[in-house]
Amino acid sequence: VVYCDFRSGDAFTLVMLSNKDVACPGAKATWDKAINANIVTSSGYDTCQMPSSKSELNTISMMVGLKHWNILGDTLMIEMGNSHTDITERASTHVGGFSLDNAANFKLTLKTMCPENGAAVPGIFQNNGSGRKFTTFDADHDTRSTAGDENCANKYNKAPWWYTSCWSGSMWGGCGQSSHGMKPFWLSSNQPNSRTHAAIWLRKSRFA
Repeated sequence: VVYCDFRSGDAFTLVMLSNKDVACPGAKATWDKAINANIVTSSGYDTCQMPSSKSELNTISMMVGLKHWNILGDTLMIEMGNSHTDITERASTHVGGFSLDNAANFKLTLKTMCPENGAAVPGIFQNNGSGRKFTTFDADHDTRSTAGDENCANKYNKAPWWYTSCWSGSMWGGCGQSSHGMKPFWLSSNQPNSRTHAAIWLRKSRFA
């Protein structure tokens, strides 16, 4: 069960959703569940928690298990703003520009990303480098090496993400951690870059 949105004749599938002050998956996002579950929310893995209407896109925070992402699309779009109907930033990869390397801890590859309407390039792309691996609170694949504080997910209330050391732009922000709250950030970790709503969508290339 997934949520799809049709835009200009293309079907986009929702794979990650974050709303300010709505609990992020956090402790429920173990490595096993973040990879294999159909859906992960702060309260569990019931597919009934998947949004079923546009209004619910502003009231839920969730992710689809990463093993499904390559199947759902090869082109990624990220958007943030005040609500689902009031988007202030949007950026997409070129057609076929997204993939996850399942055999390398779901390393993220994003080819050239195109922001719309003068938006800055999002942090998920700017800090991707040669590809970040996915980290959960029980599986550390980030590049942070601070002794006793190595795992970025644990630093940010168990929020799962493609961390470096630790993030610049995140769907979850601090996942409730005091200095960054429970809200997404388009770029960097400075408060002016925080937003109320964020979503990541995938679509299949028509020529794939």
